[in-house]
Amino acid sequence: MMEVHNFDSVDPGMRNLKKPPLNFGKKTKIVLNDEQRKEILEIAYKSNYQHGLIIALGLNTGLRVNELANLIISNFNPYSYTIIVQDREASNYAKSFKAKTPNSNRIIPITKELSGKLKAHIGSRKTGYIFRSQRSPMFRKRSLINMINKYANRCNSIPYLYQDAYGVSKKNIGFHCLRATFCSFLVSKKKDIMEIQKLMGHEYVDTTFRYIKQISPIDFKDIRKAMRGMNK
Repeated sequence: MMEVHNFDSVDPGMRNLKKPPLNFGKKTKIVLNDEQRKEILEIAYKSNYQHGLIIALGLNTGLRVNELANLIISNFNPYSYTIIVQDREASNYAKSFKAKTPNSNRIIPITKELSGKLKAHIGSRKTGYIFRSQRSPMFRKRSLINMINKYANRCNSIPYLYQDAYGVSKKNIGFHCLRATFCSFLVSKKKDIMEIQKLMGHEYVDTTFRYIKQISPIDFKDIRKAMRGMNK
């Protein structure tokens, strides 16, 4: 499994809020460190194996919640160890799907280990959604968001982020946190910005730059040090 660069989870000022701001967890770019990632995976796998697999796939691919919810079996290639995000028409076993942008149609590599887990989870099924809820053939976006928040609130390593209207402290990190954590891993491994853009499915590289700027603030001291070396 991947190791994630340890960025700060959230602005400390956020913890005094009585309710989360609009798009909290998406615009804030909350990132799990290695300890937090391992704990939430362990808790989820023990509670519900499919839930653990969903979180693991989110962490290892950076899929948007809508993309992950709409994954069908043909979107997974167990031989090349890849996940394929692509537009599709409606069929007898799956509704139509439209990627957010043209660049969101992409192929994302996954590890052999994760591929093996997905293959075992799918079993002998040939059609349908990869992940199925108890009441429908697929998960709804809100169900996945609630699921990640449920496990985050059970993690000791994840700090409280805000209080709800009843004064109850919450650790609701949101599903987008998995996408931000994936991006932070790529940044920590010094991956090329264009490569990150493709894997994230961003239409414009400016979006990726904004993403990275929030996740990994520029170290001006380090930049000045490098520039002094160049000018010697």
